[in-house]
Amino acid sequence: MSISLNQDESSSIANLLDYCETPKQTQVIRAMMSEGSQRKAAKLLGVGKNTIAHHIGRVRATAASKGLTERMDLRDAVPQQTHTLGKMTVQLGSDGIEKVWARAEPDREKLQLVARELADNITQGFKPLPTIAAPRRKAISDRLAAYVIADLHLGMYAWKAETGGDYDCEIARRILGGAMQLLMERTPDTESAIIAQLGDYLHMTDETNETPRGKNRLDVDTRWKRVVRIGEELYVSTIQAALKKHKHVTVYNVRGNHDMYVAYMLGRTLQRAFAKNNRVTIVNPECDYVYHRFGNNLIGMTHGHLAKPQDLGDKMMEHRRTDVGECSRCYWWTGHIHHETVKRFGWYSHESFTTIAANDAHAAERYTSNRTMDSIVIDPVYGIRDRTTVTVDEIESLSLASK
Repeated sequence: MSISLNQDESSSIANLLDYCETPKQTQVIRAMMSEGSQRKAAKLLGVGKNTIAHHIGRVRATAASKGLTERMDLRDAVPQQTHTLGKMTVQLGSDGIEKVWARAEPDREKLQLVARELADNITQGFKPLPTIAAPRRKAISDRLAAYVIADLHLGMYAWKAETGGDYDCEIARRILGGAMQLLMERTPDTESAIIAQLGDYLHMTDETNETPRGKNRLDVDTRWKRVVRIGEELYVSTIQAALKKHKHVTVYNVRGNHDMYVAYMLGRTLQRAFAKNNRVTIVNPECDYVYHRFGNNLIGMTHGHLAKPQDLGDKMMEHRRTDVGECSRCYWWTGHIHHETVKRFGWYSHESFTTIAANDAHAAERYTSNRTMDSIVIDPVYGIRDRTTVTVDEIESLSLASK
């Protein structure tokens, strides 16, 4: 038995043509349009009826994510190029009228592609920075130094009378610069170092001054373009400072929930900026999880908003199964929650790092945290051997004393 399509169903199938993602899907939809039933379309293409149903289901799922469903058309309400349709609720009111609530969410993959193309266009003809001579002093080859930058939130504005601490772009620049200076003075001269930037380096990802997903309003300091420019300059100066102390520096540019798109763009510009310096590696990941192996140590880094600490072991096993089997010490480092925690989960440990940023008005009502930054020294066999912590109070005191 073959069920033929009525006029409305034929129109619905025709609408799906714009949402085909593969040549096979296009072929199936065109066969359905011409033949009018799944059985006839399957016979025309020489495939099973289940194959036709499978491809139609995939195309319908893509169309639904853009606001086109069997029952309604929300395409005019959903930005087609950059958003997908998230949770949708349909309710029949007492008046018999169907009411619909739908939430459009950013399409992360497409927005990331936009960020990549934007960064490439901006940096066309960009001249890489000049190289910095390697330090001549003797360095320790069997240690790794790690400088952890968590939740800088550059571009955030905080007023001390309201939040307990002042914060803006210039304060963030001064504090991060002072923290790096103190940490490098107190950290051994190792040949290799990593800069673990754990996300939310910038407070906002675009000119809307809202969080990308929750659309929460943000307290911001100055214009978005200026924040991006300061962020780039500060990132470059931080890397250059590390190059004067260490022979090889690897930078992990992790995206956060505040800056998920602009952070990726910033990473692309950093790769261009240091293209001629073979002592620098800028890791600007396509995914949200990155890893660094040093001897028997495997360090996983992510912002912390996408998976709970107890689930990160599964991520590490999925991504780096061989390394997990070969390493006796596995670590996960995250930010996001703005305070320090350390916990062991069977074969790996998780540590969240605090921020040097002040609280914004939203956080000041709920949370308090120490404002610190760490450098960590790792032995290839025995793992974490040493740690240096500097506080914002210490940095500010030294800054005032130098004036």
